[in-house]
This record gives sequence, C-alpha cells and structure tokens, in this order.
Amino acid sequence: MIKVACPNFQDLKIQALSDGSIINEMEPVLKISGKYTDFAFLEGLIDGALSRATSIATNSKKVVDAANGKIILNMNDRADLYSNQAFDGYASYVGGIRNFVTPSALEFIDDESVLKPQGTMPHALIASFDGDIIKAAEAFQKTFPQNNLVILIDYNNDCVVDAAKCAKHFGQTLKSVRIDTSFALIDKSLVDLGDKKELHGVNPTLIKAVRKALDENGGSHVKIIASSGFNQEKIA
Repeated sequence: MIKVACPNFQDLKIQALSDGSIINEMEPVLKISGKYTDFAFLEGLIDGALSRATSIATNSKKVVDAANGKIILNMNDRADLYSNQAFDGYASYVGGIRNFVTPSALEFIDDESVLKPQGTMPHALIASFDGDIIKAAEAFQKTFPQNNLVILIDYNNDCVVDAAKCAKHFGQTLKSVRIDTSFALIDKSLVDLGDKKELHGVNPTLIKAVRKALDENGGSHVKIIASSGFNQEKIA
C-alpha cells in the first residue's frame, strides 16, 4: 500500500516485523522514516490494516492453541463483509489456521498444505426436507459421494435423539455429526436441568450427552464437530 500510494517511496526507510512475529508489549511493529508529508495521508489506512489483521491473527492463534491439536475450520465467510474475506483469511492463516470454507479466504495464501475449501451440510438442506435429517443426509450422500458423511444434528434442537437416529441408520458410513445450537437455545435433552447459562448453545454437557448417545447406538467411531460462537475460552 505504501509503495503504491507514496510518490517518493524510494526516499522512505521502512522497518517492520515479519508476518507471524510475536509482538511484545510496547514494541513497534512498523517504523517509517522520511519526510512526513510523503506518507502521513496513509496513517489511518495503515492503522486499520494492521489493527484488524493483527487482531484476527492473534485470535486465530489463541483458538488454535486452545484446541490443542484438534482441527479448526474457519467459517469466516459468515462473520464479516465479503470484501474482507481474502485479508481475514490470510490473517487467520498467519495465526495458524489451515482449514477454510471459501475460495476467497485463500486468495492471498500460497501454501500447498492448505486444503481446498470445505464445508458441511447447512440447515437449509434439512429445511428442504421438512426437518427430516435422515432424508437430507441421504440426499447429501447421493449428491456428494466423494465427501465424508457429516450430518448436522441440531436442526430440531434435539441433538441426542437425532444423533442416535443417524448412528443407527447410517452405521459405519457416518463419519461425524455437527452441533451448531444457537446460544439463544437449550437443547431438548437438557431442558429438565433448568435455564442455566452454561446449558445454552453448544456446551460440554450437551457434547457429553451426544457422545453417550452415539456410543450406545453403534456410533463409537463417529466424531463430533462443535460449532457456533467459539472463542479461546469456550474451547478451553
């Protein structure tokens, strides 16, 4: 940005930390020496680019560290404006994330170890089958036979029942179930425990109940994907 916008770029001395460097307290990340009028007009733009990207990279690293080796799938496409996807995707990559859901997130990433964008079954697919998770999953399986079968089980807000139903029906072909319960809701399996904050959305109690249901219905091999509003603290 500085090189493109500054007419006397060659007269400026620029020092900066490399992408992915750990920033210590009171440590400058970018230092420009030269005639102030040659670059002063970019101050706001530079601050915005650095603060946003640094924030995303830092949060990404915190999430990756908290996950302790588990795979993180970055669904950044629904978290912000589409025009930010390439920048946010790169910042997430710098923070250690390697799995994304949109091609735009990979625009600035040149790394063959990063897989092609991938996603899972959306709620809209289940809605198209009037809430019948089995029929929706069968349609998904028929349309994308090359993909692992990952079934979204929170559509009816009855994750334990639907997890058991999917495990019985699909057997060894079922690879994972995904829980995406909104924080505004408490799963039907937990309502008798009361309206407690820790029971809202995706939470440890719900995950353990789903794990138990899978294990008891031939799904001990099935993995659980947790999504919806995760940060470092929630993952930990």
